Amino acid sequence: MKVRVSYPQGVRESTKLAPLENHDVVGFFNTWYVPGNASLVVAGDFDLVLGEEYPDHPLPLVPGVEREDLTVDPLELAVPAAWEQATTLTSIAARPFAMEPLGTTSRTWSTTLCRTAGFEPDVRYTSTDLQIHLRVVEEGLAAALLPGLAGARHHPGVTLRPLPGHPHRRVFTATRVGGREHPRVALVRNALKDACTAAS
Repeated sequence: MKVRVSYPQGVRESTKLAPLENHDVVGFFNTWYVPGNASLVVAGDFDLVLGEEYPDHPLPLVPGVEREDLTVDPLELAVPAAWEQATTLTSIAARPFAMEPLGTTSRTWSTTLCRTAGFEPDVRYTSTDLQIHLRVVEEGLAAALLPGLAGARHHPGVTLRPLPGHPHRRVFTATRVGGREHPRVALVRNALKDACTAAS
């Protein structure tokens, strides 16, 4: 059995997960990841799916799929280190942002957070790759709302600021009912859990 995995941004960027590439764990994020990707488990396309759930955006429960949380990943405001006055979300209301594309849960959550803070975000950079967001911040071009697993704290050109209410996303695995007991699926899931713990 080859364990086929689909996983979300932030998890796949973690350098702690690099060794998993050598154990037939294949990331299909760019082709297959969408918020409802648990249905890929039911269809048999994947044995294990990693998903993410943002605050106030619960995903549908898919019949025949078991979901198990891997980690709670803090969401933070990442700003260029040179933006010394950028201490809160409202303090950068006039600054540019990097966000995921329209229609993604992350984009909806980020836009709602900015609107709740009293402004419409000026989104100048759009990508599904959180490492691009991080690079844009590092270069001093924009701010971004990033999960902890994106690794921003390891970049000296980036300053992290807490967000109101200390929001977090849940990163979870989904398998067909009874599938998580398979030794290879359990092995991959445990390795991912260990990697998430080490990266937190």
